[in-house]
Amino acid sequence: MKQAYYILFILIAGLSSCDPKPIDLEIQMEKPRIIISPLFNSENEIGILVTRSFSSLASVQNPFDLVYGSRINSARVSIENDGRAYNLAGVSPVYLSGDIGFRPYSEYRVIVIDTLTGEKAEASTVMLPQVKPHAIDLQRSDKAADTAVTLTLDIQDDASVKRYYLVTFNLNEEVRGKSGQKPLSGKSLYDVIEIFDNSAAANGHLTYEKTYRQNIVGFGGNDSVIVEVSEVSGEYYNYLSIYKKSGSVINQLTGEPINMPSNVRGGAGFFFLTYPVYKEFILGEH
Repeated sequence: MKQAYYILFILIAGLSSCDPKPIDLEIQMEKPRIIISPLFNSENEIGILVTRSFSSLASVQNPFDLVYGSRINSARVSIENDGRAYNLAGVSPVYLSGDIGFRPYSEYRVIVIDTLTGEKAEASTVMLPQVKPHAIDLQRSDKAADTAVTLTLDIQDDASVKRYYLVTFNLNEEVRGKSGQKPLSGKSLYDVIEIFDNSAAANGHLTYEKTYRQNIVGFGGNDSVIVEVSEVSGEYYNYLSIYKKSGSVINQLTGEPINMPSNVRGGAGFFFLTYPVYKEFILGEH
């Protein structure tokens, strides 16, 4: 028994005398990259958010930078099409143009240059044609404990080629000021985007239906929901699929831990153009 205690004493003494040597770890910080993120586009207008990524190890104090990336005050942004360049004006980080005149099946290239560092990022995309809907319907069913809204789409699609679609929602809330004016302020009604392909298309029709349960109690009968339906490329569909699974854009800004796909050369983000069909629904009528 004494021998056992002696062995235990030797082991404890040996372990307690061990002074582990600190391990020097050199962690490489992610190199900042230019991020190109389209905000909106119509037949003639486009708005692009241009920021710079940061390392997740870096100290970020501005809440805007944490969500969108840091501003680039020395950026020059342009879009090229058929040999013509359109310079986008604006104040960092948003750049706008209202005279491009986008055309379906035409390719557009965005170029961002940091005039201070010479850093350049660019990306190209083709604008796809406008969706041809047979019907877009939104039905609201109010209940005491739940509000359900059902979206039904019937899109013209012959399934001759693989196609991908994007649906987004926006709420126009009617605001009554003291002056009696009724300006509309855009709000996101649902924190969702819907994407689907045309694998279920048959006889020239592609139908899609989904019910959402969100609390929209408190909005008046004159408020309206704007449903936008667009055809998107397979690459952008893949980007949105991963975005929905990740549930956050932070990885796009830091490159950690999930790297989002990108079509931007020399940077990050995803450049795309849509030609959406809009339909507005007055909540009090649906």
